Amino acid sequence: MLETLLPGLMAAENLHPMVVHFPIAFWMAASMAWLVGLVLKKDKVWEFGLWLHIAAVLSAGLAIGFGFWATDTMGHDSPGHDLVHVHRDWMIYSSIASAILTGFAFWKRGEKGKVRYLFLVSSFLLLGATSLGADRGAELVYGYGMGVSKTPPTHKSGGGHSHGGGQNGHAH
Repeated sequence: MLETLLPGLMAAENLHPMVVHFPIAFWMAASMAWLVGLVLKKDKVWEFGLWLHIAAVLSAGLAIGFGFWATDTMGHDSPGHDLVHVHRDWMIYSSIASAILTGFAFWKRGEKGKVRYLFLVSSFLLLGATSLGADRGAELVYGYGMGVSKTPPTHKSGGGHSHGGGQNGHAH
């Protein structure tokens, strides 16, 4: 039943690709919330950014755990394996930095002024480091095919499928 309902999930070698985008999206949204909160002097927006940072840290822990699981399944002689270590290190260090930043921001959550500028700059620096690590992950997938099946999908819908002629060059 799950194969029919969730064929992509069932084809996945591990769950790392299913969770990696959450911490990245949360970090981006958190940084933007802090920027907007600071510029507009809206404490509730700033606080929302803090909660987004907390969600990022928690989801990063999940992504790291699934990342170690994914690494265990690939073997040390896989193409691009050395890049896995670079990707892993960037993401672990970014996650640790995020946890420190988030913890400190939570501890100082009632304070305003210069400390918020420090948090904002740190958040954007963290976003830059995260982007470097995420880029190495993308290189693993798109450059080395890590975690991607090279087997073309079979059409289960019955009937043929053609890409010649028809409206907009796409006919059934």
